[in-house]
Amino acid sequence: MYLNLKLFRGGEVCLMKKILFLLLFVVLLVGCASEEVAEEDIMDDDFFSEDLLTGEVTLDIEEEDNFVLKRCQVLGKEGKTYFLENDLVVESDVSCLEITADEVTLDCQGKTIKGSGNGKGIYLNNVKRAMIKNCRITDFEDAIWAKSSSKSYFDRNIITDNEGNGLVLEGSTNNHLSNNVISGNDDNGIYLIYNSNENEFSNNRICDNDRHDLNCQLSRKNFGQGNSFDKIVSCSDNFPSEENRSACDREIKCLDSDGEDVFVQGEVTGYWLGPNSGNPLVTETDVCLDEMMIREYSCNIVGNNILVQEVGCEYGCEDGRCLE
Repeated sequence: MYLNLKLFRGGEVCLMKKILFLLLFVVLLVGCASEEVAEEDIMDDDFFSEDLLTGEVTLDIEEEDNFVLKRCQVLGKEGKTYFLENDLVVESDVSCLEITADEVTLDCQGKTIKGSGNGKGIYLNNVKRAMIKNCRITDFEDAIWAKSSSKSYFDRNIITDNEGNGLVLEGSTNNHLSNNVISGNDDNGIYLIYNSNENEFSNNRICDNDRHDLNCQLSRKNFGQGNSFDKIVSCSDNFPSEENRSACDREIKCLDSDGEDVFVQGEVTGYWLGPNSGNPLVTETDVCLDEMMIREYSCNIVGNNILVQEVGCEYGCEDGRCLE
């Protein structure tokens, strides 16, 4: 009897040891898994970018789904909107802002990106559906360079006094360039190379560039209207033609009474360019298309030509203005 009890107690101790070992193993395993998940969540939620001027890694300020930029860096978050908070001055030959993800919007909010005569102001590398707008870019070798990029928009940018080209499309197709002013650049205003085909140009003023205003080298089927060009080379497919462009020295004026304020019904007096480029001054008045949509007339970025856009009104539209 004594021997059997001793054997039983020995087995019980052994079993307890096994249970304690298994519990310790489970605790360690759960702790490691939690640490891996936490690290993965941090990398997904936060946006780290390399400062191209200093080489330091910095964390941008995130506002909901948008980012506020204060320095040159890579814009690599797909579908995000980036706002430029202040002017940028670049003292090296790097590309100041490089876009590497699809559906990125860069709104410079009228701020200036200024280089030192080298590098690129904005570089797009193999992306789709990007938006570059309201940027002033000067003193780079090339202001904007888009490589292998498509279905992107370049709107209301002022590109002046760069050492090389204003805007280069390299192997880039189906992009939209509208309401840009590109002038005073030492080479080409717009340079299309390596089958940059089927891009649309509307209401751009591309004038007074030293070599060419528009160079369409090895690129075809581009189109548009309402543009001003003078010096054109290697372009085909009837673009640009006398019917869809105006000379840079044409005297044109435009006046917008409400300054694009959709909450005020305004009038715009100016010229429609493109097929109607020979017509006299006309006056257009903002009008409600329906209870929630307004047709807003305005002048383009240099205050010369009439533009029109349809804008949704959050609280309704009445008497040619959005309700507040």
